[in-house]
Amino acid sequence: MPASEYLRVMRAHWLLIVATAIIVTVGTLVFSVYQPAQYQGQAVLLYSQRNQGAAILGVPQPQLSNFPELELATQASLIQQPQILQQVIRDLGLNITAPELLTLLTVSADGQTNVITISALDSTPRGAAAIAGAVARVYAVWSQGKNKRSIAAAAQTIQDSLSATKARLTELAAIVASDPSEANKAQLQAANTLYGVLAAQLQQLQSAEQLETGSVSIVTEGVQDPVRVEPNPLRNAALGLAIGLVLGLSMAFVANTLDSKIESPEEASALYGAPILGQIPFERARGRGPNDLSVIARPISAVAESYRDLRNGLQFINFEHSIKTLMVTSAVPSEGKSTVAANLAVVLAQAGSKVVLVIADFRRASVVDALGVAEAPGLSEVLCGTCELDAAVQRSAVGISVLSAGQMPPNPSELLGSVAMRKMLESLAESADFIILDTPPLLAVADAAAVARWTDGALVVVREGLTTRDAAREARKRLAVIGKEAIGIVVTGVPKSGVSRSSYYTYSGIAPK
Repeated sequence: MPASEYLRVMRAHWLLIVATAIIVTVGTLVFSVYQPAQYQGQAVLLYSQRNQGAAILGVPQPQLSNFPELELATQASLIQQPQILQQVIRDLGLNITAPELLTLLTVSADGQTNVITISALDSTPRGAAAIAGAVARVYAVWSQGKNKRSIAAAAQTIQDSLSATKARLTELAAIVASDPSEANKAQLQAANTLYGVLAAQLQQLQSAEQLETGSVSIVTEGVQDPVRVEPNPLRNAALGLAIGLVLGLSMAFVANTLDSKIESPEEASALYGAPILGQIPFERARGRGPNDLSVIARPISAVAESYRDLRNGLQFINFEHSIKTLMVTSAVPSEGKSTVAANLAVVLAQAGSKVVLVIADFRRASVVDALGVAEAPGLSEVLCGTCELDAAVQRSAVGISVLSAGQMPPNPSELLGSVAMRKMLESLAESADFIILDTPPLLAVADAAAVARWTDGALVVVREGLTTRDAAREARKRLAVIGKEAIGIVVTGVPKSGVSRSSYYTYSGIAPK
């Protein structure tokens, strides 16, 4: 999706985006205000990896600096084990479970140092510090016990070896007594030496077990912070605003996907592949009486000026396409194509052109009342041969010649696509500068496609917020099947604040008159 499409969607649904952001931000702020206060307490542990039992026995040990992050992460994970948390709950008499206590804890380890920080939350600074300190103490005791058990296991191994060596000494002493050879004496001496070494190691292990303090030592047991950490209204409001904007944008694109209506002139132009010749502001219906066209009844209004812009744009296009017979159509009903056709015919006549407006919409010839002409005889009678063309063409009070639709024929599309229709248009073209045909919607019936073959071009009317993208695409395909393309687009129902004078005409640098 191009950047322009993102901007279009945001422009079309800006109110939804802003409303969602405000609602989420205000909701987050209100929730923060009424959320219970939370304070943070901390305890700091210093980790030492060296195992006293293994050291006394001379077993090689990895150094902390080799894998500091792994070792400290392991210790941080051990601190959060259920047996540790359960002991903290018992020591403090807390009325919560181990999983609930875990949600109040944050254990962090810095791999660049051997420091582990335990943070705890509570409704009071003192309670938070007590929880953090209790976790540190319980883990320190557990670590000490674990290391003592390791030393005791090593001492037991030495004790077993010492007992075996003592039995061997007794056996060798008896052998030397019966056979005092040098070899036997050497074995006895070696056994005595081993016994002494084992006895010394056992003594060291027993002393180390008594002195063992564990792998961690408590640096600070529990530090109180009088400043609450939760809730933080400003931070939460900023986070709520960010989430609200993301949510609002997501909803806007979902709404754009679900609502397939054309929302802007630019989108209509892209869908039909034609320039915007006019943007007609929204105007409430004021009746269907004679001379009730906007360009006649309200000549200095924004709507009338928009039709003059449309006329200028059409005249500029005419330099390239030599348009004389122009059909005005739309994709679906109620897009305003009959109103556009009538007003366009009038402003062309006001500029000095000889204009004939042909009502080729047999099914809904609603504009005849505003023109002040009779419904019959009209186009159908001319095409059927029951009335001469000169007799059917009426002079409207608004300054244009009008050929009304006449009676509804049984075969509208056949009549409009007939040779008689072509010859009639050729006859009108001999004395007229423009022939404007008000035709039915392209997707409603086949009439518009039938008459399109006899015209020089099609002016497509699009109602902003009504015409769907699918309808526009299908209408363009219908025109392409008969070898026609829209020469321009007229967008109706545009908010007055959104009407732009930058039509195809003014885009070319020529100011409208």
